[in-house]
Amino acid sequence: MIPPTVLHIMWTRLSFSNISSNESLPRLCTDKEINMVVNHFSEVDIAEKVTIKQKLHEIVCPAMTSMVVPMQKVKTKGAQQKKWSSIRMVH
Repeated sequence: MIPPTVLHIMWTRLSFSNISSNESLPRLCTDKEINMVVNHFSEVDIAEKVTIKQKLHEIVCPAMTSMVVPMQKVKTKGAQQKKWSSIRMVH
């Protein structure tokens, strides 16, 4: 036997459903939420409609993105260099 005190807390909170393999799994339905989105979509202005449409598109097609490659190469390394010639060292 493994004493419960040596188990990580994640495993002590693990539980299994009482559904056996012969029983059908409960149906997960999104009809209510889809109707809420459709109703909300019909009530908002055009800017909000565009936003809702973009978010739905991101959910349905996660591989596609609205991000584009920058026009110019972006420097990602090193800090901007300061001109040390104008700073005088005081001893």
